[in-house]
Amino acid sequence: MTKTNILKLLAEAVENVDWAWWTSNSTLRLTSENNGRHGTDGDVISAHGDNVSCPEGFRAFIEEASPANIAVLVAENERLQTLAQAEIEKACESAKEVMGARMTLHTLERERNQLRAFAVEMINCSFDGGSFEGGDIQDIAVKHRLLQIERREDECGEACACREHGFPAECYRKTNLAGAQCVAVEATETEDYDYRTDLAAYFGLSYASWLTLPRVLMEAMPEVWKRQMAALLHQYDDAYPNQPNYGTTVRLTVDGKLVKTPCWLSNYRHPDWAMVNQLRALAPTPTTEGSADAH
Repeated sequence: MTKTNILKLLAEAVENVDWAWWTSNSTLRLTSENNGRHGTDGDVISAHGDNVSCPEGFRAFIEEASPANIAVLVAENERLQTLAQAEIEKACESAKEVMGARMTLHTLERERNQLRAFAVEMINCSFDGGSFEGGDIQDIAVKHRLLQIERREDECGEACACREHGFPAECYRKTNLAGAQCVAVEATETEDYDYRTDLAAYFGLSYASWLTLPRVLMEAMPEVWKRQMAALLHQYDDAYPNQPNYGTTVRLTVDGKLVKTPCWLSNYRHPDWAMVNQLRALAPTPTTEGSADAH
C-alpha cells in the first residue's frame, strides 16, 4: 500500500477533520475543526501536567504524516504532474494532427465538388446537343477553378501560347487542382471567390474585344439591376472622358454567316414581351423572320 493510501485511510478514520492550535489561558492544545465548527477544546492534543492526551486515531495519522513521508508524497506529486503535462502535450499534438486531417479532408471534399461540378456541366451540355470547342471547355474550367486567368506582360517561356496574340495578354494557366506544377501567379484559393465577380472570367477564352448587350433586354431587367448598371456605366464614362469619337455597327451571325436582326431584338421602344419572356425561360433561339438590320 502506498503512503498516499495509508494517509487517506488514517484521515478517513478521524473523519477528515482539520485542526488548529489553541493558545488561550497560556495552554497550548490542538483542537479539531469540521465545516467551520470546532470540536472539544484540545480534543486532538492536550496536556495536563506531565500527561499528554492524544486519541489513537490522531496519534497514528500524526506519526504517518512525518516530514520524511510528506517529502515522498511531494516528490510523487511532482512526478505525476510531469507525466500529466507530457500527456497534455501529446493530446495537443494529437489535436493538431486531427485538425490538420480535417482541413485536408475539407480541401479534398471541396476539390472533389469542383471536379464533379465541372464534369456534370460538361455532361449536361453534351446531352443538350451542344458541341465543344477548346474555348468552351476552358471557359467551363475557369468557372470551376481548374484554370485561372493570369495577365501577362511578356512570354512565360519558350512554348508560350500567348505569343501570337501579343502582350499584354490574358493567359489561362492550370491551377493546382488541374495538376499544375508551377503557376507564375498564385491561384485564388479563398473560399469566398466567385467567378461571377471576375470580369476576365466573364469573357473567358473568347478573345472578344467588345461586350454587346441588347438594349431591349437590358431595359427588361429589374429596376435594381438597371440602377446598378446605369451607375456602373456612368463610372465607366467618368473614367474615360477622352474616348475617340468612333461609332459601331452590330451585325448578327449564325454559324459565322450574317443574318438579319429580328425586329423584336432591336425594338426597345415597344418590347415584344412574349419573346423576352421566352428568353427568360431558356426557350429555343427566336426566329429571325420579320427583321431589320441593327446599326
